Amino acid sequence: MAIIANIMRHIRNEGANDDPAASILTLFPQFLEAFADFLDYESYLSAVQSWDPAFASWQRASDEAQETMLHLQDAILDQTPHLPAEKPIKLIVYAVRMALLDEDGAQRAQFRKLIRNRGHELLVTETCDADRRINELLKRTVILFDQLLDVFSFDELEQAEA
Repeated sequence: MAIIANIMRHIRNEGANDDPAASILTLFPQFLEAFADFLDYESYLSAVQSWDPAFASWQRASDEAQETMLHLQDAILDQTPHLPAEKPIKLIVYAVRMALLDEDGAQRAQFRKLIRNRGHELLVTETCDADRRINELLKRTVILFDQLLDVFSFDELEQAEA
């Protein structure tokens, strides 16, 4: 009987993702948390005036958060959006990736202008509580994205002064 129940469940879910943990909507909050942790630790480290071995734990925590964030970023970008709300999520995750790849800062001003002037266009039409929650996450991501640009710009200023 259990085999028949499993077959029936599979037929009902045919075409659906068998691994609900792999959807963009379930990966995004985890990505956002890792992104926030990474930025927090990077902000702490960028404010350090002189290096002390005591800060090594912050560096390790930053590296771990970045690794988690990049892993989740890859997982999100590998997914195909199936819902309208997943498209802006994937787009902003892609924008974060592009900003991280912009090591010399050549595009940073354009990223900042884009996110500040057009970030609101990422929001989805709110028809239910889930849409409102998605918009809250997207707004938080826009703020974190702006912080990312600030942290990396601050690093460049310090290097230029040195």
